Amino acid sequence: MTIIAGIYACGSGLESHLEIWNSIKRLLSRDKSDTIIELVDDKCCFAKIDVGAFDQSGIHNDDEGNFSMLAGDPLLDPVTKQHDRHRDLIELHMSLFEDHGRKFQYTRGMFCGAFYSYEKNTLTLVVDKYGLRPLYYCRLENFIIFSSVQRIFEEIADIPLTMSLKGTTEMVVFGYPLSNRTPYQNLFCLEDAQALTFSGDKTSAKRYWTWEQNDIRKQNLSLTDSARKLYDLYIEATAIRLGPDKNARAYLSGGLDSRCVVAGLLNCGADVTTYNFSPENTYDQLISSKVANELGTQHHAKILREDDGVKQHAYTLNVYFPFSSLSRRDFFRPQIVWTGDGGSVGSGYVYLHQNQVELLRNGKTRAAIAEYLSSNKLGVGVKILKSPLFNGIENAITGLVK
Repeated sequence: MTIIAGIYACGSGLESHLEIWNSIKRLLSRDKSDTIIELVDDKCCFAKIDVGAFDQSGIHNDDEGNFSMLAGDPLLDPVTKQHDRHRDLIELHMSLFEDHGRKFQYTRGMFCGAFYSYEKNTLTLVVDKYGLRPLYYCRLENFIIFSSVQRIFEEIADIPLTMSLKGTTEMVVFGYPLSNRTPYQNLFCLEDAQALTFSGDKTSAKRYWTWEQNDIRKQNLSLTDSARKLYDLYIEATAIRLGPDKNARAYLSGGLDSRCVVAGLLNCGADVTTYNFSPENTYDQLISSKVANELGTQHHAKILREDDGVKQHAYTLNVYFPFSSLSRRDFFRPQIVWTGDGGSVGSGYVYLHQNQVELLRNGKTRAAIAEYLSSNKLGVGVKILKSPLFNGIENAITGLVK
């Protein structure tokens, strides 16, 4: 995964923070062979490791001393299969400094980025419309640290992180904290479509896009027309992400999400190689093999034993089917693997029921929250906790979605 991180001095300069800057670079990757890309100024420094998922650069610096760094792909409209990520970054870079970032509302991809203005001495952090590519930040006495991964903050001894009871409770209940919270009181995450600007000791935040700007209810489409539009958008998005690739690698489980991904790739004309990791004679193994046979993919299955202890992710794939064994002639981007993981959750409303929706529509928010937590069996076992901590968690759960 591509990672970006950096440090920004709110005061005079970074001379007294060079030890932290060196720690950031050291912790950026666990692989010593990775090349670290740096953009450095006396008041702001960016660092990045890039897995090479995109051919175009994710960094830009202009003649006036401003520089920007990107993880992911903004997909600035209008998007074509031959779109250029570096061109998108330059346009967003110029827009941020010339018209307050107006062009960010036209992005379609998953990304996070950092933008530094030398003339104004400002740092702006931005995430995509849905906050899918996270960006964390921590304000200390006279400097800001940011990173697209949380572990960097946890591993730097000079950053005094304090546990957030509310953030930790949310993570236990839902699997992740809500809003801009993290498990720590002084570490925050940018919210969806947020642009956060630091200028000295001042901070300003804005949303460059809201859901109301794309309200499908105003289009008055029938259910059939809505389904067709959704399908067309899905195929278009798949084609854009596929780009010039003629071949693709994808996980294929027994679930609906991965089947949709593979079918979309085939619809776009790709020659698809599929992979499955599952115990023998499970539905996951049997259905994936049948689907692969019906769709005509080149399928590879790894039968897992109970003591294998592996999951279906890129590391596992590289162990059994190494990237190094793949020819660049056959796979333009062999390190890219398509997956349907999280697809059903990402489509929305998976865990909502009609009675919860009705409660929300009638303005009964607290009742809807209680129904949601109950129907999904979400909560925290508190019998082992001491009473002060129990009371704190009880209050945190009560105010979870306020």
